[in-house]
This record gives sequence, C-alpha cells and structure tokens, in this order.
Amino acid sequence: MRAGKTSDQDHAKVWDIFKAVANKDDQEAMEKAVEDEELRQQFYSRLAPVCQTLKIAVASVDFHEQTAPETVERYRRDLKYFMGLRASTARRFCRGR
Repeated sequence: MRAGKTSDQDHAKVWDIFKAVANKDDQEAMEKAVEDEELRQQFYSRLAPVCQTLKIAVASVDFHEQTAPETVERYRRDLKYFMGLRASTARRFCRGR
C-alpha cells in the first residue's frame, strides 16, 4: 500500500501470524492457527490498521497512480479473505460468551 511502508509492513505482519500454515487456502488450518486466544487477539489487532489504511488508500488518486493494479487487487483480496477469517474465528471460538 502506497500510504507508506508501514502499511506494507502491517500487511506482512498479518500474514506472518499464519506462516506455519502450509496451505493458506485451508480455512480449517487457518482458523486453528489462531485457536489460542492471545494469538487470535494479535491477529485482530494486526488486521485493524490494514483495514483502516486500505479504506483510506483506495479513495486516494495517488494510491491508484503509484500502485500496480495487481497489487491493489491483492490487497483487496487479502482483506476480504482476512475479514472472513476474522468473522469465522470469532464464531468458532466464542465459547459461550
């Protein structure tokens, strides 16, 4: 994300939580990777700035002029994937709250 190196780093930090998962398309494995409450909260907190930055960035002409269309699409695809994963893990691990 052209909003700054921090946003690229934030995006990478979200993926880093799942580095031990061999198949990133395996929803079950991705959910189990954040079964631990502390790790799951870390996932949620790392995802938040990515969401905020992308929301601002896609509204910026500079972002679209300075960022390859493939990169923009990757960020959007990843964000959609992570938001779905966040929702599914919240449902899965709510444990009677």
